[in-house]
Amino acid sequence: PPSKLVWDYIDRFGAKAVCFSDLKPYVISWFGKTQGFLAEFRLTLESKFADAVATFADNKAMPVERLATLQKFAWLASYFDTENSPASSLDRAKTLIEIGLTKDCAEEQQLALGELVLLGCHYLIFAAQKFEELEDVSTAEALRFQSLCMLLAGLRRNKDDFQLKLLAIRLYNQLGGYMHARELYQSLNNRNVQHDTLSYLIVGHGAIFGHRQQDLDAIYDALEIYQQSEAQMPGMIKLAFENGVYSKVPEFVEFQRRLTNSIQQAVSIRYATRNEIVGLRNGADALREWQQVDLGVFKGKPVSRLWDDNRDTDVLFCCSPPDNDRRSIERLTRTLPLPDEHWIDVFGEISKLMVHISNRDVGQAQRSVEKLEELLEKGEDPEDSSLPAHELVLARNTLSLGKFAIKALRDGDKVVADAGKSSL
Repeated sequence: PPSKLVWDYIDRFGAKAVCFSDLKPYVISWFGKTQGFLAEFRLTLESKFADAVATFADNKAMPVERLATLQKFAWLASYFDTENSPASSLDRAKTLIEIGLTKDCAEEQQLALGELVLLGCHYLIFAAQKFEELEDVSTAEALRFQSLCMLLAGLRRNKDDFQLKLLAIRLYNQLGGYMHARELYQSLNNRNVQHDTLSYLIVGHGAIFGHRQQDLDAIYDALEIYQQSEAQMPGMIKLAFENGVYSKVPEFVEFQRRLTNSIQQAVSIRYATRNEIVGLRNGADALREWQQVDLGVFKGKPVSRLWDDNRDTDVLFCCSPPDNDRRSIERLTRTLPLPDEHWIDVFGEISKLMVHISNRDVGQAQRSVEKLEELLEKGEDPEDSSLPAHELVLARNTLSLGKFAIKALRDGDKVVADAGKSSL
């Protein structure tokens, strides 16, 4: 039968885990389109998974091919486990983590054991989500904390495991441990364009826990890549011509264009501006600071284009059903919604409004109020909104403040105007 052919094809890869990882999406897609095989697939999968685990039960050392076999079945099982009870996820999590943390293997296979710990932690996170859906929040939080502890235990075995660090950063942020998350993020030693593709993991997460200055430091570290690239690009293009490597020139130009139009750069600038102003102690200082802000940094999206979203959300190893982003590990470990174009427009307009008010430009302030009102009236699905509750309150309060300030400036009433200035 076709299902047997698929299993035979999978088994051909033996210990070649990387090859199997490339094949996995096609296997999942095929079984997803042929629903009649799903029940049979699940039974076969569970049987093979149980056999693989039993094989390792009494072995101290783990052969490479056996380790790869367990990985393969665990990877596939993770895609079809979302319909099972939380207990099912917890059982598999316990098995995977125990093997990943206790079994011995060759040094070059430490990463493979780390993947078992990672898979086990994924199951804990899935279980936490299921308990949360059952309104058992305390159990859900306990499972997330347990998952974080297991990730840190895995990092003690292999301190350079990139995937374990990424997931630990997400869980630290979820549980309020921003400074630990930042320390782990710094240990990634990101270079060059990685500040554009990975800074979404840390930028903007500190201020909500009171770590405004540390958040600012992370933001400015991430923003350096855009200035450096703009300064260095002409020299790189000139060097390419001098060395006759003309084919590289279009690549350099496209690279610079994507950085210039980077959505993460726009997000980071808005976070930085907000954190700088929030750190001031009184309204008069805030007004003077707003007067110094360059409105050019709050440009909208490129004409006739979307922002270039270079954020690498796929870098998190995602054990989730295909076409089901809501249950991906990246989605389930978000502390904040991922800022999008609507978020950029809202907080860009808020900044413009505050600049216009501080400069007493009533006409421009009125236009910003109208634009902000229009943006906030957009009917977004609350589950998909890029504005979390606290930012929505901030945006609405700023809109009300803007209307009050415009009225005060137009009426010319010194008492009201002074009151508005003090509020700002």
